[in-house]
Amino acid sequence: MEIGPGQGIITEELLKVASEVIAVELDRQLFEKLHSNTMAAILYYPWWNIHIVHHFHRSDFSPHPRVDSVLLHIQSRQTALIPSSQKNLYQDFVAYHFTRDRFAKHIPASQWLKLFNHFTTASNPEKLKSIQGTFAALQQEQQNLQKNHRTRTDHKVQRN
Repeated sequence: MEIGPGQGIITEELLKVASEVIAVELDRQLFEKLHSNTMAAILYYPWWNIHIVHHFHRSDFSPHPRVDSVLLHIQSRQTALIPSSQKNLYQDFVAYHFTRDRFAKHIPASQWLKLFNHFTTASNPEKLKSIQGTFAALQQEQQNLQKNHRTRTDHKVQRN
């Protein structure tokens, strides 16, 4: 069980080693970010079931939070919706479209699977090759951004 998963950074790491994670998020906006069709949600969809188990009332907590809370149940699927041999290609496919199409987040998860299956069966080798490495490049870019943010934060702390 993870209390306050925030943006899901620790949740992602927990999912790598646990077959199941239950996450309780108090902040409705953060929950919506985790539960909406973010790129992370689409990336994990073929291998993980995520659903709301319980909606908490603000009065369930003392002191009462200013945000809504839910209990999430995250469990690995017994049968993956995409073979593990295609995991890297699927990640590249999703990352490629999320970084180029601002409407990608509005596509339902089940539709992503259909799009991916069509892409893998109908695309020529050149098209497949054109998206290779997109996910790894995006991860590297995000790591660089996080380092810059920490550096700026550390720098501000040193000034005070």
